Amino acid sequence: MNKITGFWLITFLLLSTTLVYSQDSYQNSSAKPKVSVLTPDVDKADQDELEKSFNKHFEHSAVAITAEAKTLQENMTIVDWHADTLLWKRSLLQRSTTGHVDLPRLQDANMAIQMLTVVTKSPKNLNYNENLTNSEDAITDLAKADGWPEKSHNSLLARGLYQAAKLNDAVDHAAGSLVWIKTKTDLSAFLIRRQEMRLRSDAPLPVAALLGAEGAHLLEGNVDNLDMLFGAGFHMVGLTHFLDNELGGSLHGVTKAGLSEFGRSIVLIVKEGSTSLSNTE
Repeated sequence: MNKITGFWLITFLLLSTTLVYSQDSYQNSSAKPKVSVLTPDVDKADQDELEKSFNKHFEHSAVAITAEAKTLQENMTIVDWHADTLLWKRSLLQRSTTGHVDLPRLQDANMAIQMLTVVTKSPKNLNYNENLTNSEDAITDLAKADGWPEKSHNSLLARGLYQAAKLNDAVDHAAGSLVWIKTKTDLSAFLIRRQEMRLRSDAPLPVAALLGAEGAHLLEGNVDNLDMLFGAGFHMVGLTHFLDNELGGSLHGVTKAGLSEFGRSIVLIVKEGSTSLSNTE
């Protein structure tokens, strides 16, 4: 099995076991928020400082990279499963020296596929031991400060949909350099195109995005919101993230209880529909 074939197989298996069972209900929905991630921020300096306060950067000496390692890296199909870029008030298409990835830095690193994970709730005084579900939420303040839609100030689902809309806006303005993978057909076509471009030229290669969510609390306890999320382009949702929620107890929450009955029902629904992606062309 060659590297590309092995990558396809692993990625198909991963995609086939995530949040995929219906895609019709959201395609023509007017609920998609309108955003422009390309509008210059009048308070960009303040925004940079805000992001830096969350994403710490520590200076370190340069790491020596061998010629062999560089050649290997330049010819690999590389996938990363986590970046919070959509949380912040900056363009995914413009180079930044702050925080998580952007398209220029992904291209510099020969990144093929990037999972962009949306954050919808994060307790202040976040820790690894015990976070209260009703603790004061840092994302509420961020949403208000950054001018997110008013509905997102009190709705975790709205926060997720807003960040999905930001990704959609970036893809629309990327002229093919950023591609959103939503089906196996998308994935196959992207990998073939990327390999063909690699052989033809030394120009920066396109990058594909997958959309995921850190914690299923953005379902807001409503199974019907699965359709909404899938239609908005989500293909991965972690069940819990730092907090207990309607689906169960988090390792970093209070109860450490595992899945609730609602959580089990969500897993079963997704599992039963896990073959739908294979039929999505």
